[in-house]
Amino acid sequence: MALRKTSGGVFRKYIDLRQSIGLYLSALFQTAHVSGDPLVRGLFYEVPQDRTAGDIADEYMFGSDLPEGPVIRFGQCSRAVYLPGDEMTTWTDQHEGEKDLSGRNNC
Repeated sequence: MALRKTSGGVFRKYIDLRQSIGLYLSALFQTAHVSGDPLVRGLFYEVPQDRTAGDIADEYMFGSDLPEGPVIRFGQCSRAVYLPGDEMTTWTDQHEGEKDLSGRNNC
């Protein structure tokens, strides 16, 4: 029974997340349809002038606003990610609401 409650909580969390980005997804799909830009982009695609981003193969951007760094190793719960941009770029953690500077590894 505990597994069912845990699974339900996880499903609810990600359903809520999906609903919270609904407008972003609609705009992203429309832009992709009109411009041909891919939905999922390597960091090099979004920030071609950033040499560090160009060397990272296990992160990507979902559109131009959502960096993704998937956890892909068994038993791993977190990982460091590189947030591209210059000193004028600020990223916001959607779960915690914290703002962070770009151009460095974050965990």
